[in-house]
Amino acid sequence: MVRYLHTLKTLRQIALDHAASSHPDLAATGRELGRIVHRDSSALAAQLAPLRRRRHGFERWLEPPRQHALAGHPHD
Repeated sequence: MVRYLHTLKTLRQIALDHAASSHPDLAATGRELGRIVHRDSSALAAQLAPLRRRRHGFERWLEPPRQHALAGHPHD
């Protein structure tokens, strides 16, 4: 958990440092963020795994599928 929180703080700091410039170098930002994500991928994957489980992650905030009001609508 400590490594995960440290990684998130590091990613945040990189993004803030690069965004502070009037013309941020997006390629450099991406390389630096990618280096950290790649380095700490196992810790990130372990901590974010619950978000992939059905009805436990982001999915619970999504709207349910909409039903057509008219059955037999020509565009169904």
